[in-house]
Amino acid sequence: DEDFILDFANKQQVNYFKFQIEKRTGGMRTIYHPSKELKYIQKILLDDVISSLPIHNCCYAYVKNRNIHTHAIQHKNAKYLLRLDFRNFFESISYKDIYEFCETTMGIYNKGWTSSDSEIFSKLVCYKDRLTIGSVTSPSLSNAICYDLDIKLSQLALSKSVKYTRYADDMFFSTKIKGVLYALQNDINNIISTNTLPSKLKLNLEKTHHTSKKRKMAIT
Repeated sequence: DEDFILDFANKQQVNYFKFQIEKRTGGMRTIYHPSKELKYIQKILLDDVISSLPIHNCCYAYVKNRNIHTHAIQHKNAKYLLRLDFRNFFESISYKDIYEFCETTMGIYNKGWTSSDSEIFSKLVCYKDRLTIGSVTSPSLSNAICYDLDIKLSQLALSKSVKYTRYADDMFFSTKIKGVLYALQNDINNIISTNTLPSKLKLNLEKTHHTSKKRKMAIT
């Protein structure tokens, strides 16, 4: 009932439990898993609200009928590949970002949406005012919030005869033209750093990789 959902919205920080898993590249990754009840509520939000939102065609993670294989083949004919990574991707998407996104977008795709809905929705999908790894809604919601950013990056790539795809926090740019990807990096960084929604995304420069057919080109 309404009181039950409002209670969960206002006490969402106590409805997660924390555990860690080992990263493939070393170190540990912290997961915040929602309680059974909150997970059920988030599943309803995912199916009845978030699924109505548009995502860009460049997205290959958390999309029906797409996977690491259908993603990788998008770049199989390229000679040069650039991989960029967002730092703390989910955690960089804040309550403020989500609320603003709800206010500007949700009403277009969900009839009768109100500011009160924006507030409750934002509380139910956040942990400590951020998206988190482990939440049911984080993956698909992050794709929806990044829709405008993906448009900008896709348009930039297309103007340089470059193919752009994104798999969660990993961005891939590929081409057959030598030297283009090195020149493209500054433009990509400018788009990300000046983006207003989400507003705090930053590149993890330590995970920037340029490869070519002369060496192994690995994607997801």
